[in-house]
Amino acid sequence: MPFRPSKVILPATREEASESLEALGGGAVIIAGGTMLFRLRDSGLLDHVEALVDLSRLGLSYVRGDAVVAIGSYTPLSDVYRWIASDPRRGRALGALADAIMSMPGWQIRNMATVGGSASIGMPQSDIATSLLALGARARISGPSGERVVDLRDYMAAPLSPSLGSGEFLSELVIEQPIGASAHEKFVVSDIDHPIASASAHLALADDGSVASARIALGGGLRRSVVLESPRALVGRVPDEGVLEEIQGLARDSVDPLDDFVASAEYRRHLAGVMARRAVARAYARAGGSAR
Repeated sequence: MPFRPSKVILPATREEASESLEALGGGAVIIAGGTMLFRLRDSGLLDHVEALVDLSRLGLSYVRGDAVVAIGSYTPLSDVYRWIASDPRRGRALGALADAIMSMPGWQIRNMATVGGSASIGMPQSDIATSLLALGARARISGPSGERVVDLRDYMAAPLSPSLGSGEFLSELVIEQPIGASAHEKFVVSDIDHPIASASAHLALADDGSVASARIALGGGLRRSVVLESPRALVGRVPDEGVLEEIQGLARDSVDPLDDFVASAEYRRHLAGVMARRAVARAYARAGGSAR
């Protein structure tokens, strides 16, 4: 039967939320902004859902912190963007997330979509998830046994199937020590489409202008997201044209792209390299670096 949930549950506490999710099992889905549920409503993937669990009463809409940034899972993307844009240092360090938010089509979507929902779909096509992977985000998960924190890569176990136990839900995204600068790039056919290829890069620079640490996340039309941790082609070097060429080749060789009517696997592979190159170059410029 089509996606027609028969009830909406509004728990007042985290304990009530866990109890409801545990009792309903696979028959429940969490609703936040609802943008992804809207897109999937006719796909058949949600036809088993009997109830929507709305966690909006749990106080999970916030952005705070400095050395450690905590973003509540129910925080609208527009609020996250405004918080980042309000401080130049945040704008540099968390630039990839701000770029990803602004790449989405229109403030109507940004005002509704939440950071938790964007991370929970577990799909490489999510620009928000790609930027969070580059920033080394971690997921704080609440459940019947309390809280646990896992790497976002582990949380995004499979498309539409986040790594959650019975009665668990994502409560917060955590980004530790947001220093340096980051940037996000993507290639799309139109503003309403998922990206054919995307990349986010986060860099910290040494005093001599070389890259001290780096993390590159690749998304878009891939079978799975890819994270390149401190690639040797980049760390300890200044990203001039030669280094950027190496990064482009590394990214191109690291992805497992889809092959469909939108784009061939080879084209997606090529674009993965181009987006990685652009993201690194922009993150480096945003950090104040100057390639020789």
